[in-house]
Amino acid sequence: MPWQEDRDQRTESATPRRRQEAREKGQVAKSTEVGSTVILISGLVVFYFFGWGMIQSIKDIMAESISRSGSTILTQETIGAIFKNTIMDMSYVLFPITIFPIIGIMANVMQVGLLFTLEPLTPNFSKINPLEGIKRIVSERALAELIKGIFKLIVIGYMSYIVIKGEMVRFAPLVDMSMTGIIFYLGSISFKIFIATLWVLIIIAILDYAFNKWEMEKGLRMTKQEVKEEVKETEGQPLIKSRIRSM
Repeated sequence: MPWQEDRDQRTESATPRRRQEAREKGQVAKSTEVGSTVILISGLVVFYFFGWGMIQSIKDIMAESISRSGSTILTQETIGAIFKNTIMDMSYVLFPITIFPIIGIMANVMQVGLLFTLEPLTPNFSKINPLEGIKRIVSERALAELIKGIFKLIVIGYMSYIVIKGEMVRFAPLVDMSMTGIIFYLGSISFKIFIATLWVLIIIAILDYAFNKWEMEKGLRMTKQEVKEEVKETEGQPLIKSRIRSM
């Protein structure tokens, strides 16, 4: 196949110019798994230290709202005031959650640096080509994503099974617990499952980034002819030529 032969001829590492051009087009090594894992870790930290307090605060806010509505003549104005106060109180309680998108952006910046380009949004009519579509479907990336998704499902399911199996002896006393106690207990089980799977997700994120880096380097490889043409073009620029002569 022509595209296979072309790929086999790309044996040279990418030049700095080729890398810069690729970066300007948004072709950089980046893993979505890294961003999502960093957000999960941040969520774990926030809810570990503030989760129970947030639940209690939300419970108190809802109880106060119900109390206000029961002791106030309900009109359009009073209902609006109660709703507004409830939303304001809830926003203060849930404010720590707003840092998650910022953390996700920071995780991307850590991978690729500060980069803004609209090139990936530019229409690419070559993607309509059926042959190109088949190549994308059977590419290493598609296979890696499939394996990664299946592996994550298996790991999360297995870890959930192990944790729940160990907790089954404690399910019977739940009938005598209060609703708050049940919620707290289920939260503790979820926390255990989360911790058990987090280490695996971290490993997946590291491997995914490494694979993206390898795939990008592979895609940027050049043929010997391309390297020669770039060197010839670069040496042909007047400014660079004059610098070479002055050396």
